[in-house]
Amino acid sequence: YYAERTQPNGLLAGVAHPIVGYYGAIADWFDLKLMVHVARSRPNYTFVLLGGIFEVDVSELERLPNVRLLGQQPYETMPQYLYHFDACLIPFKTNSTTAATDPVKVYEYLSGGKPVVSVALPELEPFRDLLYIADSREDFVTQLDRALTEDDPAMIERRRSFAAENTWQNRYEIIS
Repeated sequence: YYAERTQPNGLLAGVAHPIVGYYGAIADWFDLKLMVHVARSRPNYTFVLLGGIFEVDVSELERLPNVRLLGQQPYETMPQYLYHFDACLIPFKTNSTTAATDPVKVYEYLSGGKPVVSVALPELEPFRDLLYIADSREDFVTQLDRALTEDDPAMIERRRSFAAENTWQNRYEIIS
């Protein structure tokens, strides 16, 4: 779905690059303190966050001039936003809930060949070589800088191939 629809469009026309993107719920597992730290550390990056906000106070994040909170958007538009992202984020808290999480968004991000910066989650460890895994707040900023300076067409294709092998259809066939 994503691989076919991550195409040129005007959704983020006029937004300054580099664009660092996230889509998904912004809830208690989303590390707001980490996100504020990263956005403050890199005022020259534009952070575009899409998704519903559930029972968390995002006012500090909203006040930052380089952060765009676009709210819940139709699922069909996610690949269009992904097209514009120069890097993608998984800024989750590390706790028992996220330790048991396989973030589906990583497969979506990788289907576009995008560099992904994430906190260290056990489910992502097997394909660490496709991602930028951060072990601390400061390392998250460092990994983001690395992701945005990446210039490796072979890595883009490796990510896309990996995502293509991890479709819901392929998973169903493995299970059955």
